[in-house]
Amino acid sequence: MADEHWEHGVIERLATEGLREQKRARRWGIFFKLLTFAFLFATLLLAIGAFS
Repeated sequence: MADEHWEHGVIERLATEGLREQKRARRWGIFFKLLTFAFLFATLLLAIGAFS
């Protein structure tokens, strides 16, 4: 009986992996956006300090 519904298990695992990958990509996206913001903020502070 378990062999009859193996397609369901495969689809469920694929969907779970897809969601996990989306979550991972979202975390990396947030990380790189924050890193870019910090870099721009530090550059701005250095530029303001250089012209003062």
